[in-house]
Amino acid sequence: MKRVIITLAMLALAVGLIVFHNFKVSALDERVGRVYDTVTEAFKRNDYDTIVRELESLKGEWEDAQTWIGMTIDTDELEEIDISLKQSIEYAKLGADEDFIGEFVMFSQCIKHLTYYERITPESLM
Repeated sequence: MKRVIITLAMLALAVGLIVFHNFKVSALDERVGRVYDTVTEAFKRNDYDTIVRELESLKGEWEDAQTWIGMTIDTDELEEIDISLKQSIEYAKLGADEDFIGEFVMFSQCIKHLTYYERITPESLM
């Protein structure tokens, strides 16, 4: 009987972690969508102060979510997203239009693809 209870407790813990993980990824995806809209509008107005402020805020959220996302995504993918966000911020600080928008679109696309990559599979747990 103890084995059944322990197994059920472990299963409940695993399901809870999976649900929390999916919540973190979904919340980040929604936040990036909102930032994308704000940054796109600010870019049209050439308002780099707003862009830098939004991206710096997003950077903090990315760093918080990165631990959970890192459970199911390769380190290379995480580093690519991290570098892309940091480069976007630096290009925005410099006011480099073409470099910024290219890097920011790449960052946004990488985040949008997280919902595919973040699925929990046996391979991702090993």
